[in-house]
Amino acid sequence: MLRSVYLRLTTFCWLWRQGYSAEARPGSVLTTKVLIADDHVLVRQGLREYLDMSADIEVIAEASNGQEVLAIMETTQARPDVALIDVRMPEVDGLEVARSMRKRYPDTQVVMLSAYGGVPRAPPRLRR
Repeated sequence: MLRSVYLRLTTFCWLWRQGYSAEARPGSVLTTKVLIADDHVLVRQGLREYLDMSADIEVIAEASNGQEVLAIMETTQARPDVALIDVRMPEVDGLEVARSMRKRYPDTQVVMLSAYGGVPRAPPRLRR
């Protein structure tokens, strides 16, 4: 699972940066700032390990629940370009966090993480 997430995220980051290529100086590397949110510490550590392998991805924050994600977004000056958010988390679930971030921080792209095997088994709120 972690390898699949890493490959998808690196592809996403490459595509995302293509839209910002005009801002890059010749020879410079744009760094994609990432926030990881999952209530399982091993998942966060695994994602961080994979993402740290890429020179152009920087994990700037981690959160174990939705409330922490929103607090990080409110207090940090270096906002993430991408937020990896687990669907199911305590306090405020990932779907609510994603909705809030879409309204309040539209420049941060949200990638939802889920242990569900496919869309048919996903919660109905996720299929919308």
